[in-house]
Amino acid sequence: MNNGSISKKRGICLVLLIAWMIFIFSMSSMNSDDSAGLSGEITRTVVRITTPDFDTLSPERQTEVWASTETAVRKTAHAAEYLILGILAMLLLSTFRRKAQIQVVLAILLCAAYAATDEFHQLFSAGRSCQATDVLIDTAGAAAGVLATAGILKTRKGKKSAAGV
Repeated sequence: MNNGSISKKRGICLVLLIAWMIFIFSMSSMNSDDSAGLSGEITRTVVRITTPDFDTLSPERQTEVWASTETAVRKTAHAAEYLILGILAMLLLSTFRRKAQIQVVLAILLCAAYAATDEFHQLFSAGRSCQATDVLIDTAGAAAGVLATAGILKTRKGKKSAAGV
């Protein structure tokens, strides 16, 4: 790859990474009512799919099913947002000439730092809080994205080398 195409790829990756960071920031800027409304709609859909007899359950059981599903939806959303962030961070860092292990560590550290600052940022959104467990879930999601991307990039690189490209 020549320097021009590397610079173009790096620029695209940087723009995508920043755009995703802005998306995450905007989600964290929602007040608690708006956030609960969004996750509530998703929870409603998941409950309809996973518990078709929901309406026939006792009120206590409905509350239990709803609460556990909503928690799963919220935590999965955290992990998914940061999985994508990890993919984008790794793609950007892969455009630099560094050992793959260094790229992986830097990508995970970047995502973990962003997760921590984003959770802190939530303190300034009405009704929201900062939770260390969410930083851990975010970082785990990011690490999964980083490691998956690093594995794919390594496989692609190996195939190109084997083909003599």
